[in-house]
Amino acid sequence: MVSFVTQRGLDAAAIAILIKHGCVVGLYETYSEVVFPDGTVQEEIWPRVGGDIYELRLPDGYVCIAQYMRYYGQYVIFYKPES
Repeated sequence: MVSFVTQRGLDAAAIAILIKHGCVVGLYETYSEVVFPDGTVQEEIWPRVGGDIYELRLPDGYVCIAQYMRYYGQYVIFYKPES
């Protein structure tokens, strides 16, 4: 299981896309947690500049990026909008 604690108040469009691809999104008072579906492949991207960076390939082929932001102690998830 792959999961990341992210910033509070994820964008509604991001939540909808993540849920559509099988993720579970937990929204809490001070943070959010995204749990990716079983079968998600997590691959570290090099070089690291400001923190760990991972490419996440979900079982359905969707790809997004998670980057650890050291200053905040949380991950930011970058996703591709769908048309």
